Amino acid sequence: MKVKKIRRAIREQLTGAGVGNYATVSACLPVLQEYTKEAISAGRQTDADAILVAVIHADSVLVALVVGRSILLGDGVRDYLSEYHDDIEEHTRHCIDWMVDNATDGLKDENQCLVVLRDTDDNRWRGFRGDQPMTIEEIKASGRARLN
Repeated sequence: MKVKKIRRAIREQLTGAGVGNYATVSACLPVLQEYTKEAISAGRQTDADAILVAVIHADSVLVALVVGRSILLGDGVRDYLSEYHDDIEEHTRHCIDWMVDNATDGLKDENQCLVVLRDTDDNRWRGFRGDQPMTIEEIKASGRARLN
């Protein structure tokens, strides 16, 4: 698959522009779920905030963001990244560019890759800690509690 096509597909999915219809999303979920355990393990090992999973499957690029034990797609990814960056659009766009670059590089030679998202200055988004990873709602509630 050409790098330009990989890059475009990843960007579209991270911004919510190219998630596709219900049938497409339903078909890609089982493939992405295969990598969820690996992503959760990587999240625990790196004390990550989130793990981007990018997979080339058939003739498509599939992208999901694993946050604790939640899997985000399309608008959910964009919304999470926006909130993660305190709704500062420039930071969100920069993060998406960074993720696109890293995932594209990872998919050049392999059919799947994981990209670690981790803010070293702020640990309120950590969702992979403990015996059971948290859901996105639990992570947000925990982060709000720490701020108050």
